[in-house]
Amino acid sequence: MPPTRRRLPSALVHAWADPAWERPAHEDLGSLFATCRVPRATRIFAPKATSSVQADILNVLGIFARDAGKRVETELRIGVLEKAILEMRSTVDQLARGRTIHVPISSLAPEPYAVVKPLVAVVVPDDDQFIASFYDANLHSSGDTEAEAIDNLKEVIASTFRRLSELGDKRLGPLPAKQLATLNEFVRAD
Repeated sequence: MPPTRRRLPSALVHAWADPAWERPAHEDLGSLFATCRVPRATRIFAPKATSSVQADILNVLGIFARDAGKRVETELRIGVLEKAILEMRSTVDQLARGRTIHVPISSLAPEPYAVVKPLVAVVVPDDDQFIASFYDANLHSSGDTEAEAIDNLKEVIASTFRRLSELGDKRLGPLPAKQLATLNEFVRAD
């Protein structure tokens, strides 16, 4: 079978004949055929790169790659930090809602009783209100705010001390007698 003759594509012939077409410095048919398939706007004829040019190009690409890697790493770190901050904010909010406060009480004013040694009240949130407790004497009160719960506890301490003192030790049961003994350690009448 005789070898078939290849004909140049018509685009190649037209490109070769076009005077405005930029011809490469080395006009062999192989390179001409390869450049004819590329659209005119993207045709680039670059001289063969030397090893130093290739090294420079690789160096620049390496710098870009490292920079891109650092940016990705930084963005990942920022994302992790943002997530940690959101978790910490949630934890702080939960602690703020469920916190326990220890409040020293040094006065029962306006009641006519003096505090001998500071009473320590514990205030805890409970749904929409606060509960203040003086655990030593097993006395508790509530209020819409922490301050209101403490004020109510002061009134409970004063009224319980007054009532138990008026009844006397002989008329009290074991629990009220223990409460009065505890209150006598902390409170005295003026």
